[in-house]
Amino acid sequence: MRQWGRTTCFDLFLRAGALGIGGLHYEPEYAYLAGSTGPRSGFRKVWGRDINANNAAWGEAVLRAWTEEWPAVVDRAGADWDGDAYTPADFENALCIWQERRH
Repeated sequence: MRQWGRTTCFDLFLRAGALGIGGLHYEPEYAYLAGSTGPRSGFRKVWGRDINANNAAWGEAVLRAWTEEWPAVVDRAGADWDGDAYTPADFENALCIWQERRH
């Protein structure tokens, strides 16, 4: 698995946990912003701060605060949301995917 990149490893972990491989259901506890490219770039575009080794814990705390205060975030954004709050895995994917070019 040495040839697998960060994204492949993250997605494998996410899907294995969702499927309950090994009889356990789990998901990432962090968005793993440190060392990322797509999520880090998305974070910079949304919050205007670049993530590096020195402030990655702060960036993860911002995402946790959004999860903890999800109803207020949704209200502030003026969104109509009736689902669960974003998890760290949702943030990792959203920060990466939303900025992709549409064809």
